[in-house]
Order: sequence, then structure tokens, then C-alpha cells
Amino acid sequence: MKKKEKTMKATKAQIAAWKKIYDALGDAGDDSDEENGHIHWVNEESHVQSICVGWCMGQGMTLDDALDFYDQMIPLELF
Repeated sequence: MKKKEKTMKATKAQIAAWKKIYDALGDAGDDSDEENGHIHWVNEESHVQSICVGWCMGQGMTLDDALDFYDQMIPLELF
């Protein structure tokens, strides 16, 4: 099976925009109110991947580009 090559390279503007979203998600997770049953689940990697891919597609990326973008965020620890 041939490995798929990356089809896009994230721009600095895209990374900055995603970092803003990711930081907001982290802040929301820090505000969890477990005593009242309000637990923010966005700190789980699988959920962040879904949010990231959905955000990317909302920005006009294809699914493949969105998945590539997410993969590029992993070494930057923006997942």
C-alpha cells in the first residue's frame, strides 16, 4: 500500500488561528465544574482531533487537508 503524501503545508496564519482555538479549548477544560457534573472533555486527544478537523473543514479545507493539518500540529503540541 502506497503511503499518502502530505498535500498541504500549514501556514503560520493557520497555525496561529488554530492555536487560538486550541488555547480556548484548554481554558474551557480548566474551568470544568466536576462538583456540578460539568466536565469539559476537550482535553482528550481524539476529541481535539475531531474539533481540529471540523474547524479546518469550516475554513474550507478538504478532509485530507484537514487531517494533514492535524498531523502537522502534533509535533507543535497543538493537539
